[in-house]
Amino acid sequence: MRIPVFFLLAVRSFFYRRREYSSLFFACFFGVGVALFALSVNRGMILSLADKARIYYGGDYCVLGGESSLTLPLVDEYVPKVEAAFEKCSIPFKISKRFDYNAFDSAFFFEGAEAHQRVIKGVDFQKERNLLERLSFVQGSLPKENGAFVILPLPAARTLGCVVGDEITLLLEDSDGYLNTASFVVSGIYRDSSVFGMYTSYADFSTLVSAYSMPNSWANRICIDTFAKNATEKTALLLQNALIDEGFRMFPLVDDKRDFYDVLLSKGFSEPTLALIPLSANLSDVRIMERAMKMVSFCVIFLLILIIVSGVGSTWRVIVIRRLVEIGTYRSLGMKRHTLLFSLLSEAAFLIFLGSSFGVVFCLIAEKIISLFDFSMIPSFDIFLTQGVIVPVTDWSGGAIIIALVLLSTLFVAFWSVRKTVKMMPAAALSAGEAL
Repeated sequence: MRIPVFFLLAVRSFFYRRREYSSLFFACFFGVGVALFALSVNRGMILSLADKARIYYGGDYCVLGGESSLTLPLVDEYVPKVEAAFEKCSIPFKISKRFDYNAFDSAFFFEGAEAHQRVIKGVDFQKERNLLERLSFVQGSLPKENGAFVILPLPAARTLGCVVGDEITLLLEDSDGYLNTASFVVSGIYRDSSVFGMYTSYADFSTLVSAYSMPNSWANRICIDTFAKNATEKTALLLQNALIDEGFRMFPLVDDKRDFYDVLLSKGFSEPTLALIPLSANLSDVRIMERAMKMVSFCVIFLLILIIVSGVGSTWRVIVIRRLVEIGTYRSLGMKRHTLLFSLLSEAAFLIFLGSSFGVVFCLIAEKIISLFDFSMIPSFDIFLTQGVIVPVTDWSGGAIIIALVLLSTLFVAFWSVRKTVKMMPAAALSAGEAL
């Protein structure tokens, strides 16, 4: 395969003038590297947020409903039908029933100490092992079998002064309005200062429901985890129709779960009505913050690309003007205009490609470095962390788009800078170069 002459000239000229190009190389290298790093950090933080929400809400979808309150008295009859709907759509899933207990008026007690929680989630530890084992445990772990166990957030454990293996008591108000108690053994203590974990405990489903004076066949939601691979709007619509086919009376799909709550808790329904709530509908408030993060990241990347393109373009014009004698010599030797143009543009392309390649390496190294630092001490920042650290996720497709934009924009600016120069007659180019 014969290598084009203009490419050979471009490579030779690039290495010959490597000192002239050093500043442009470092500008491209640093700009692309920082842009890719900002993209990967932003993506990693958003995925960490989504993963915490997935643990908190029990997966990617939630089926809940009732007539005038969130209650599923026939949950054991509902579960097989929900499973059939997911199987009909050929979606891999894990399903479990949950009891979310609003614990504002309840408290855990241990040796005279008292700790309040915002919500206590009754879960099946074995069915939800894939989700719950991703909690940031500082002590203990998930119980190996179901039983009267509880997983506490670190602040609650510190308030109570308990450790793994201690037995604590929950004082709660049951479904009839009477006070009741339940004993739990602390199986694990996890760290999470975000809204999804600061005041949230995970207790054994059967024990919590029994203390609430309800049968084990009762729950107030069915949670489905599809492993975050199929949770799309199109999939939600398919599942909605499949649930209707299974005989459920379904509320229309909503973008915000409060749209369903407003109707259920104020007007109610004449017969039990269920709603399929995707994870995104549970995160309507968080989506605003997610969009803001993406916008900030986009602005940073745009400014970096603009700096690279304008810097390379303006500097390239100066370099080309300094090479008027060389350009005039090539033209006088019979080199065609398009060959000379391709040679100059190839130098710019080689510069961008080399700088971008080193930028990718810089990004990967920066990702490793930032993942070594613990940011959990920053208030309210834990929502974006995994095990207390930022875990960047390299976005190869987004990175390719950034590099392509830098390359195409720079080549366009370089072309605009040299197009008049290559059209000069040999004598004009030589005389202009000598005048410089």
